[in-house]
Amino acid sequence: MKRTDDMKLKRLTGNWNTYNISDDQFYYWKIGEANLWIRRDKNEIYIATSHDKNIAAQNIDHMPEDLEWARFAIKEEIISIELTPAMPDRPLVVKPEASFYLTVGTKRTIYVRIPVWICISIVAKAKNKLLGIPSVILSNTWFGDLVDGELCYWLSSGARSKIEPDPSRPYMTICPITLQNESDENLLVEKFVVRADNSTLFVYNGQLYTDEILISFKGKDKFSSIAFKGRPRKEFSGATRIADPKKKQNKKILAKSFDSIKGDHLLGMPIK
Repeated sequence: MKRTDDMKLKRLTGNWNTYNISDDQFYYWKIGEANLWIRRDKNEIYIATSHDKNIAAQNIDHMPEDLEWARFAIKEEIISIELTPAMPDRPLVVKPEASFYLTVGTKRTIYVRIPVWICISIVAKAKNKLLGIPSVILSNTWFGDLVDGELCYWLSSGARSKIEPDPSRPYMTICPITLQNESDENLLVEKFVVRADNSTLFVYNGQLYTDEILISFKGKDKFSSIAFKGRPRKEFSGATRIADPKKKQNKKILAKSFDSIKGDHLLGMPIK
């Protein structure tokens, strides 16, 4: 799709919001590493995305010629476009800032920053989700052995015992995770899996947060119990719910969560 001389390119600086759009111009957003262009043509929407870091986001008059456009035909008249955050579509392997032992009967709360996905919906007579794209491209990794493992994302930012809000990066959510050792042995926490697709998203003072996740270690080679609170922690009790879980909310699931395999395995290592 080529831009004609009489069409303007308007850069919008908001993020999680609803935007009225007209037929006579292109719209552009920069959220994290993602570049997003949208154009309306009567009852059709055209969407192009790119994670090319060489795109000059400051030059709103520039639009790459080689963009691939997805075209959506809509039954009703389109009123507006809505952008909402969502959790990544796969589990994430997380490495603490420093490995530590979680002794028997002990629990510890740590925090992880997770880049969200961007959900693009049209608002007509009803809301209709069109597609979702990652705000940041994460590396792939394999968690588990070669038989029972699963493909995950590798999260390069470490889990920390304290973390400060950063509203300047609205595409990053803070995920509070409480690890609890309910086994009869000390647990060395070197890497663990965050299954955040069951998480609810909230916003508080411009910062995204998930509900608290409780991961209970039951013992070596046993499934961990993973509970999702469905509400913000007490210190964020005034937070506003902004997005439901990517999956239907399960209050508790059982799954492998901790790195317990030693040796030359692919467990928890980035795959280029």
